[in-house]
Amino acid sequence: MLRGAVGGADAPKFTRSQWAAIGLYIPCQVLTIIDSAGINTALASMSRELAVPVSQTALINIGFLVAAAAIIPMSGWLGERVGTLRLLRSGLLLLAVGSVVSAAAGTIGVLVIGRVVQGLGTGGLAPLAMSVVARAFPPEDRLRANTILSVPIAAAPALGPLLGGYLTDALSWRWIFIVNLPLALVAAAMTFLNRETSERAVRALDVPGAILTLIVFGVFAYALDSLNGSTPAWIGAVGFAVSIVGFGVLVPWERRKGHTAFLDLRLLGRRLFSRSILMRSLSSVGFVGFGFANPILLQVVLGLSATQAGVVGVGGAIGLIFTGPLAYPLITRLGARRSIALSQLLMIACLGIILIGYGAHSVPVIVAGWALLGASSFVSTMATQTVGFAAVPQANLGDATSLDGTARQMAAALGVAAASGAMAAPALLGLPTNWLVYGPLMVFAAFHLLTAAIAGLGGPMPLPRR
Repeated sequence: MLRGAVGGADAPKFTRSQWAAIGLYIPCQVLTIIDSAGINTALASMSRELAVPVSQTALINIGFLVAAAAIIPMSGWLGERVGTLRLLRSGLLLLAVGSVVSAAAGTIGVLVIGRVVQGLGTGGLAPLAMSVVARAFPPEDRLRANTILSVPIAAAPALGPLLGGYLTDALSWRWIFIVNLPLALVAAAMTFLNRETSERAVRALDVPGAILTLIVFGVFAYALDSLNGSTPAWIGAVGFAVSIVGFGVLVPWERRKGHTAFLDLRLLGRRLFSRSILMRSLSSVGFVGFGFANPILLQVVLGLSATQAGVVGVGGAIGLIFTGPLAYPLITRLGARRSIALSQLLMIACLGIILIGYGAHSVPVIVAGWALLGASSFVSTMATQTVGFAAVPQANLGDATSLDGTARQMAAALGVAAASGAMAAPALLGLPTNWLVYGPLMVFAAFHLLTAAIAGLGGPMPLPRR
C-alpha cells in the first residue's frame, strides 16, 4: 500500500493499482489538452512555412476537433467491446501516427490529414482513462484522488501556449507534434500496469445509434467552431440545423433502445449526474473562453509579445497547482453545493480584478486575478465531478465518462466561440475600444453566475461517505 499525497496525515492509503490508474490518467489528459492549447501559437508560423493564407490554417483545428468530437461519445461502447486498455493503446497508436504525419507535413492537406488522425486517437483518451480511475476508486475516495488528477487537467491549458510558443520560436512548429511521442509512450506503458475490468455485458452494435452519434456530434462540433469566424456563417447555420434535427432523432431512438443503446442517455435522468454535467459545462465555457481570450487581449490591449502573454498564462496554472492540497478539506467542510456556488461567485470577483488590471495596465494584477480564477475553478471542478460520478452505477461508468467528455468538449468549443464573438462585437457595433475587454469578461461572468445559481438554488448535493 502507498500513502496518498493529498490531504495531510489522514490521507488514505492508495493501492498500487490505484496509483497505476492515476499514472495512466495524467499523461492521457495532458496529451488531450496540451496539444490543442499549444497549437494556436504556431498557426502563423505554419501559414508562412506552408505558404497558405492564415485563414486556411483553421482547417488544422477543425479537422482535429470534428474527429475528436465524433469519437468521444463512442468510447464507452467501444471500451466495452474491445476492452478499455486495449482501446487506449489503439488510441495512443493513432495519436502517435497522426503526430508523425503532422510533424512531417509539407502541405496543408497532409497536415490536416495528420490532425484528423490525431483527433481520432485523442478523442477517447480522457473518458477512457477516467473510467479506469473511476473503477479503481470507490466513490468515497474519488474526491481525494481528484485533487491529484485535476491539477494536470487545469494546468495544461495554461502551460500549452507557453510550450507551443517556445517550441515554435526556439525550434520549429513541428516540435509541437514531436513532443507528443514520449508522452504517448509513457501512457502506453502505464496501460500494462493496469488491469482490465468491466462490470457491464458487451452490447450489440446499435448501428443507427452509432451512425447518428458520429454525424450529430461531429457536425455540432464543426458548427460551434464556425462561430469564431473561421468558416462562412451560412455553413455554420446549416451545421446547427443538421445538429438540431439529428439530436431530435437520436435522443428518442437511444431512449427507446434502453440498455442496448449505443449511447445510454438514460443516465441523464439521474439528476445529480445531469446537474453536475450542466454546471461543469457552463463553468467551462467561461473558464476556457477566458483562457483563449486572455493571451490575445494581453497582446492587443497591453502590447505584450506572444511569449510574454504565455508567461502570464502560467499564473492560472500556479493557482491550480497550489490549491490541490487545500481542495479536499475545503470541500468536505463546506459541502459540495456551497463549494461550487461560492467558487463560481469568486470567479466572477476574479474577473473583476482582471478587469481592473487591464484598466490600470498592470500585469501583476492580471496575474493575481488569473491565479485566483484558476484556484476557484479547481475547487468547483472537484466538487461537481465527485458528486456527479458518485450518482452513477459502477457498470455505467463507461457511458458516463463518454457523456461527460462530450459535454466538456462542446463546452470548450462554445467557450472559444463566445470569446471570439465578444471580442469581435465592439468593431462590428461601433463600441468604444475598452469594450474589447469589457465584453468578453462580462460574457464569462454571466456563465459563472448561472453556474452559481444552479448550484445554490438546486437541491442537495451530498458527497459520498465512507
